[in-house]
Amino acid sequence: MSRLTTFAAALTLVLVASCGSSEKKAAPAASPVSLAIATTAAPTTAAPSTTLPAPTSPPTTAVPTTTTMSLQDLEQVVRKAHRDYWAEAVRCIAAPVSCDPVPFTAPDSPLWARLFESTKALAEKKWIVRQNELDPGMFVVESVVFNERRTVATLQECLWDSAITLQPNAGPNGEDIVVDDTKLSFEYTVTMVLSAGRWLMSDRREVSKHEGVNECAGR
Repeated sequence: MSRLTTFAAALTLVLVASCGSSEKKAAPAASPVSLAIATTAAPTTAAPSTTLPAPTSPPTTAVPTTTTMSLQDLEQVVRKAHRDYWAEAVRCIAAPVSCDPVPFTAPDSPLWARLFESTKALAEKKWIVRQNELDPGMFVVESVVFNERRTVATLQECLWDSAITLQPNAGPNGEDIVVDDTKLSFEYTVTMVLSAGRWLMSDRREVSKHEGVNECAGR
């Protein structure tokens, strides 16, 4: 099992939901904006887990692929592109004012639209989302399935969201106020598409959600 080192999905990708801290909580936040929804194809190959990436290390560009590549190699390219998406998504919710979802989501896709609206909402509320360093977020890509032309990949993903949504420096003494620190496990169906030689996230559909228990650990 591998891990990525910081953040958990504030994105249901709950871009506005998150996790544990001892700091004083503000009044309950508005319902989180989900970045999930849609895809087909059944899972096949199980795969290692990953801890969510640090906002300080932007992802590299996914390697261009062709239909002549072996399925095994193509799957590794898609898994890397999936990790790259998370690295950039983490950067976005940690600094929503400067977030640009265009480089790492498929153009005009459902996920692009939700990420754009979610980061806009965070910026307007002056909220940010930080990794819970005591309980880092993680994901496990359990399978990757391609369509016949190998231009669409369907991933089954388990996500442990332990991130913390904060309003920085909003306390009476300048301390950060916790807006949401809920910990959640999600099962998602993820769609990635090949666009101009790069694999990009297009959509995510929530399959199930459970509060308080990391159901991705040990997978």
